[in-house]
Amino acid sequence: MTTEVSTRPLQTLLAFPFHEDRWQSKMLIGIGLTLAGMIIPIIPGLILMGYVYQIMHRVIVDRGSLYLPEWDNWGKFLKDGWRLFCVAFLYSLPTLVVSFAGMGIYIVTFIGAMTAAGNHPDSPASILLFVAIGILFLSIGLSILTGTLTFLVLPAALGHTVARDSFSAGFDFTGWWKIFRANTGGFLIALLVITGLMGLVYIVSQIFSMTIVLICLIVLLPLAVGFYVMLIGAALVAGAYREGVENLELAELKLAEASIVAVQEEKPS
Repeated sequence: MTTEVSTRPLQTLLAFPFHEDRWQSKMLIGIGLTLAGMIIPIIPGLILMGYVYQIMHRVIVDRGSLYLPEWDNWGKFLKDGWRLFCVAFLYSLPTLVVSFAGMGIYIVTFIGAMTAAGNHPDSPASILLFVAIGILFLSIGLSILTGTLTFLVLPAALGHTVARDSFSAGFDFTGWWKIFRANTGGFLIALLVITGLMGLVYIVSQIFSMTIVLICLIVLLPLAVGFYVMLIGAALVAGAYREGVENLELAELKLAEASIVAVQEEKPS
């Protein structure tokens, strides 16, 4: 007996942005906002995050099918995008602090050591050079560690934010951790696919940069594909979160049924 592994669900997910009515205009607006984000700080990016918020809300809360929302509620996009941005920023803050603090301490220590060693080459202050390098590598290692942890848990926190429609829900660690544990594999697969898509974009961009004919598209390609990856990423994270909720609900239902059976068996006949 052979088991056939179907890739149809993944194919459907990857193609969903192109099955909408007027998908061309919706995609063009998203790509235009991505381009605007290179010129105008913050605002276009927040609107884009609010747009994917609605995609996630459709899957997680409404439990509906994937779709591209209409670009008709810019105020709500901005509000929801700000909520997601703040949650993501605060989760990334430890990594940013470690990175910048480590780099700052390294630069100050290195300059001080070089100044002392320049005036007195035989001074013990030259040891500070090795200390500076050690601090740099330590900060890099801690940044990689905290960044990896953030990358792993942030999707569940963002999904919880959307599910509760609340900024504080992103920091309900007990709440989103239960859902993450209920579908850890699903979240990891989502992150793997997102990482693969981003890597594919990088490879294609490098290929384009090596050809005279296609190099003119080197700016447009990342914008177009970047917005597409954002849409797919939102769909993957929302799907993983929804599956986690369903797994948790099923486990709680089985536990309740088992408790009822146990109580009935304890009753005297």
